[in-house]
Amino acid sequence: MERSLATWERLLDDLHKEFQLREEELGLLHDIDRHLLDHERPDEGLFAEIVVRTGKLLGSFRTRILLKRGRFLENSYSTVEADVGERVLAIDSITSRCLTENVTINLGNLNSELPAQHDDGDHRIRRSLVATPIRLGEEPIGVLSAESTELDAFMRAHENVMAAVAAQVAIALQRVQSFDVDALVAYVDALVFSDDDDSKTVIQAALDRIMTELRRQKLQFSGAQILFHKGAEELEIVYSTNPSDIGLTVTIAESICGRALREKRTIVVGDVSRDPHYRRMLGSAIQSEMAVPILVGGGTVSIGVLNVESEELDVFGGFNKIAVNSFADRVKTLLAFAKLRADVTESLELRSTNELLAAVGDQASNMVHRLNNTVGAMRYRLKELQAAQADGTLAVDDDLKESLDALLSLADRTLDMPRRVTQLLSTEESAADINQCVREAVGEVGIPERVTLNLLLADDLLTHAPANFDIVVQNLVQNALDAMPDNGTLTITTAIDSHPALATNYVRVTVADTGRGIPLDIRPRIFDLQFTTKAEARKGMGLGLWWVRNFVRRAGGEVAVKSTVGIGTEFIVRLPLS
Repeated sequence: MERSLATWERLLDDLHKEFQLREEELGLLHDIDRHLLDHERPDEGLFAEIVVRTGKLLGSFRTRILLKRGRFLENSYSTVEADVGERVLAIDSITSRCLTENVTINLGNLNSELPAQHDDGDHRIRRSLVATPIRLGEEPIGVLSAESTELDAFMRAHENVMAAVAAQVAIALQRVQSFDVDALVAYVDALVFSDDDDSKTVIQAALDRIMTELRRQKLQFSGAQILFHKGAEELEIVYSTNPSDIGLTVTIAESICGRALREKRTIVVGDVSRDPHYRRMLGSAIQSEMAVPILVGGGTVSIGVLNVESEELDVFGGFNKIAVNSFADRVKTLLAFAKLRADVTESLELRSTNELLAAVGDQASNMVHRLNNTVGAMRYRLKELQAAQADGTLAVDDDLKESLDALLSLADRTLDMPRRVTQLLSTEESAADINQCVREAVGEVGIPERVTLNLLLADDLLTHAPANFDIVVQNLVQNALDAMPDNGTLTITTAIDSHPALATNYVRVTVADTGRGIPLDIRPRIFDLQFTTKAEARKGMGLGLWWVRNFVRRAGGEVAVKSTVGIGTEFIVRLPLS
């Protein structure tokens, strides 16, 4: 009888504890809900309070929220302050079972149940552990974990508490993510519909902002690009964190980005060396990659891809994948509108440019005709004077002879100008030795002694540049020198961008200086007609960079610029090879 009574008392005591646990659980969940209702963006204090109160509920000595970031589980919040920020490989952690199996685990005796190879800390004082996955949708992005110094400390009721709290943590994390994305969308929206910003800079600014937000969320990536359709079979990199990538094209049939478009879903390659379909394109150090299709019209129409790369393995799993997907999904419509705006603007600019060049050509023809008549007559008179010296009619004078030779050479160069002008205004294709163009441009401009010149010219370029490409280089070199009035280093590089994954091979010319740099507020306008920063010095009319860009575009190429104030500027010209 006494044994039976003791059993009932124990059962009633357990039931009372379970009801008390349930009451405290509901109180915690209620407080989390109130916080989410009262705060547009949950603050860090909420997550710290969750781990502390969950620990008290379960009687654990350590309670943690671990987020999966690529290959690692990161201790984002913990009742043990020293834990915060620590990262362990997911495969080396007992909590990884929560992620791989997407289930709650409850280990009552760690010393007997914990395999030696799965140790994520000092388990000598831990006797038992319960851990449950934190899910966004069906995707496990992290783990809520509690540990105790007692054996078999956690019951089924504790598992239910953990599952309920983990669900609230997921909601709070999603709210944080949504708030960050909303701020980004508002920023991009203001850019797209602003009258002040150049449409060509909108998407680049949006990409830069996305990358800033992802860095703030500790995403370890090395570069990102936005690619848009170029015809039916290619994608072109139109914006990149590395401007030298701009203008490269990849085939839709043989690239990760193309696969994302074909399958209309996000593609993640955790280890590129293990993927038989991966084609390395932008760097030998890339180890993982994620391509997110930019889809509109209910997911039926694709306009491009957001591609993110990392030099670390398995970076884009768990919370990181959710973060990138979330940003891409929310800005896709704005990116589509910005692309349309940029395309229309560029089309109108090219049409205006062609009309302007045609008008210039008509006027130039008239001027060239008059110039030919005048200089031709001068040249004829110079030849007569030389003949008179030769037959003795005119006294031989060394100074006069030298002057006549110089004037005749100048006249011949002037009479060659019509051919040069015709080539400048023509859209017909022709070719020249690109390295020779660089050397001629450097010789024509003249490098002052205050500037150190580095020529890094590839050996195998042959005739890959359009005729008069030396004038493109001249303009860029002169701008670089103007940016270094005191001293500095000018580096000109030529190279071939060639890779099987690229749809087209390219010749690349880079002109880099260590000058003043281009301020951010004027960078969007440097290619505009009649825009110049040299007006006060009476050096420029605002035609140089405008002409450079249009010359390169008419040759099927692209010009990109990256600049840091006080560090220097780099112009990258890329031309497609046949």
